[in-house]
Amino acid sequence: MWRSSNKYQNRENKTGNYHYKMFKCFNRKFKINEAAPPLDVKLAFVECTNHGDYMTAVQLRRFLVLYQEEKDCSLNHAEMIMEQVVQRRYPDNKSYHGKGLTINDFFIFSCLMILILLSETRTLTAPISLIRCLKTIKEFAFVASAYPVIITLEDHLTEELQAKVAEMITETFGSMLRLSLNELEIERAAASYGDDLVRFSQRNILRIYPKGTRVDSSNFKPLVAWMHGAQMIAFNMQGYGKSLWLMQGMFKANGGCGYVKKPDFLLKNGPDDEVFDCKRNLPVKMTLKVRVYMGDGWRLDFSHTHFDTYSPPDFYTKVFIVGGPADDAKKKTKIITDDWCPVWNEEFTFPLTVPELAILGIEVREHDMSDKDDFGGQTWLPVSEIKPGIRSILLVIKKEKNLTT
Repeated sequence: MWRSSNKYQNRENKTGNYHYKMFKCFNRKFKINEAAPPLDVKLAFVECTNHGDYMTAVQLRRFLVLYQEEKDCSLNHAEMIMEQVVQRRYPDNKSYHGKGLTINDFFIFSCLMILILLSETRTLTAPISLIRCLKTIKEFAFVASAYPVIITLEDHLTEELQAKVAEMITETFGSMLRLSLNELEIERAAASYGDDLVRFSQRNILRIYPKGTRVDSSNFKPLVAWMHGAQMIAFNMQGYGKSLWLMQGMFKANGGCGYVKKPDFLLKNGPDDEVFDCKRNLPVKMTLKVRVYMGDGWRLDFSHTHFDTYSPPDFYTKVFIVGGPADDAKKKTKIITDDWCPVWNEEFTFPLTVPELAILGIEVREHDMSDKDDFGGQTWLPVSEIKPGIRSILLVIKKEKNLTT
């Protein structure tokens, strides 16, 4: 059984005090009211429990059917959720397994880059010939696992040596080789030969890698490559920022296994053999409505002066859609001042022309009058796997570290 709605009344009356010091002599006292659940949540609880104090598995199933639109939910499924509620995860994230599909039909999370260094002087590694490395890779690297293994090479050779190495690689691997483009090449190719790129990616693996001038480990936006069917996009995993968040959000799909099936419109051509063109004027396929209710937990993860030395934080939420050219959008809530548990209760609407590749971003910031707004956490989610209903999400702070509450 789940705890009752009487808890909500207790939460409404629970208060605390935070003390802030200004100019080392003036004390500021803030009374903190712990935010109650949104009215929609309380009404749903009351209706599904018939004004009861507890929610049973039968009542939880009713809630899932009526409010979460899980029409096929069984009692066993509701009981399973109750058993796993501590993990705050539904147990129905399943990987996609399709017979007859090839690796060309999937977006692939990333690849492990292995540097092979050939040494002719005394170093920590013994000298070894490149051709021996290549033959060893071909013989052993692809049999250790049933899953695809992608090998990439980085060289710092002269043009003459590059030509010799290319000849050795071609002789060794033959038809196993695939095409790689850097981000500038994919942007130019997408602008001039978009249809050809899509057709190529239907039959071959296309890998995109960052341009060489990204010495700061930054990343480029991957949507252009995904829109043209590129299966692999190499990221600087040691970097941080929106581009990397997009990639992490994309691959939360399909149970987080690292492989996401490409949409059918990138796999199959139209009746006149035309391919998908994201630059066309596409119709709206669906409208996504997002209501941002409230946020909580920062006071348990941060000191009371982390965001503002003199008062509680002033939080607001930014909501993003990144996807097709017509779908990109950014909206934000109002700023809630001096509150560790902000309640926004604002709804935003996003018409989507390519929902299959759209990614929803949630980012919380703390407003700062005199400096750059402070970062309060983020998460990115594939729209294709977002379910209707009332949902809670965990925000991520730096380097994939979740907020604990």
